[in-house]
Amino acid sequence: MDPRRVSAAPSLGDLEIWTIENGGNGWSHPVHIHFEEGQILSKDGEAPPEWEKWARKDVYRIGPMEDSCTTMEIALRFREFAGSYMEHCHNTQHEDHAMLLRWDIENPGQVNLMPSPLPTWEGVEYVNTVALPTFRVGDGVGPVDPIQVPVVGPPTADDDGDGIVNACDPDQTGGMDCDLNGQDDACQVDTDLDGTIDPCDLDVDGDGILNTCDIDLTLGADCDLDGQDDSCQLDTDLDGTIDFCDNDLDGDGIPNECDADQTAGVDCDFNGQDDTCQIDTDLDGTIDPCDDDIDGDGFPNACDIDQTSGADCDSDGQDDSCQTDTDSDGTIDACDVDIDGDGILNECDLDQTAGDDCNSNAILDSCDIAGGAADANSNGIPDECEETPFIRGDVNGDGGIDISDAVTTLDYLFTGGSIGCEKAADSNDDGAINVADGIALLGYLFSGTGDLPAPFPGCGVDPTADALECEIYGGCP
Repeated sequence: MDPRRVSAAPSLGDLEIWTIENGGNGWSHPVHIHFEEGQILSKDGEAPPEWEKWARKDVYRIGPMEDSCTTMEIALRFREFAGSYMEHCHNTQHEDHAMLLRWDIENPGQVNLMPSPLPTWEGVEYVNTVALPTFRVGDGVGPVDPIQVPVVGPPTADDDGDGIVNACDPDQTGGMDCDLNGQDDACQVDTDLDGTIDPCDLDVDGDGILNTCDIDLTLGADCDLDGQDDSCQLDTDLDGTIDFCDNDLDGDGIPNECDADQTAGVDCDFNGQDDTCQIDTDLDGTIDPCDDDIDGDGFPNACDIDQTSGADCDSDGQDDSCQTDTDSDGTIDACDVDIDGDGILNECDLDQTAGDDCNSNAILDSCDIAGGAADANSNGIPDECEETPFIRGDVNGDGGIDISDAVTTLDYLFTGGSIGCEKAADSNDDGAINVADGIALLGYLFSGTGDLPAPFPGCGVDPTADALECEIYGGCP
């Protein structure tokens, strides 16, 4: 060892973590640290056993032996007395061969190194002390040979003449100089007190925002008042307004609250606009562009007179173009007086109106009569559809039965005379007109053979179907 060399120099009250590492060669070393007891934190990266974890120790065994380790981390707090202390191997042969080092406890803020006392035959001599470059900052072992560093003089002096006083000169203090300006960081401004001086601190004021984006430092725009310069924030549509302050993030002309890209809402018409921002006339939950019935009146838009402005002859709200026009005459059935275009008005057309059509002319009998067809008995049936009432045997149609009727029959049979009602001349109702009818009539008149077949003696229609006609008969009221 070199008693003039300081390997470590914690300040009073400091808590430091020291690492003890075995150099190898198969040796074990019980390392004794004077003055302060410590606590084992880890052994080869693993937690120590329970019986060591909570114990306070001043000897720490490293090496290949059981329960030892190659690398050990310990925690030490330096209390009570400043001064110089030793750390050495308790293996007698090792300590006899100077396997030890010096470390000092300094007062807080101390700049000068404590002088080294060297014994001589004439007494103790105090000489200048040297130190490893890392004696105050750690993470250093240094070479075996003593390292010569400049002697540190009074704090306000400038030993090396570089214009920086010793107390702030890293050449003298061995402190950090992160900005390489030759001045110890401890003498420079650290606004946020985070241990990094402002010239080296990416976040000078410690507000979590990098200096280049911190509005406190850039004095740029900050539209959302979050402390961050707008130039560092997202501007999706590159319109110069950051997204947080931009009513139209993607620049598609649709406000964010109505932009389906932003709301992730429904956009049934694929126009990019959220349906909640579009018109829904009938409030049925479907916007007008996607609603088949915009006004909710039950008519599809294509047939709704409110939407088409087309014709609506029956005033039912439905466009005529969507209604039935059976005869394709341009007038829908609801407004067409002749739906099927057959020339017969709907109210008289058997195709449209149920009723009687005795003559099968497709016109209701009531319309035939209203149009002039005869209905002598006013029973609602055109006369052409009814048999003419007659009295059997009244051949001449004078309303009575006498010899003249027999003469008319014979005249019809033998001289070509005419008969207006053949059925009246069929006195025996055998479906034919012949001499037997004359004989039957004369028998009734002169021989008392009994009544003739019906209709007799009053007016009526022939109860027997035959081919005879009765076109003209005037004997019935």
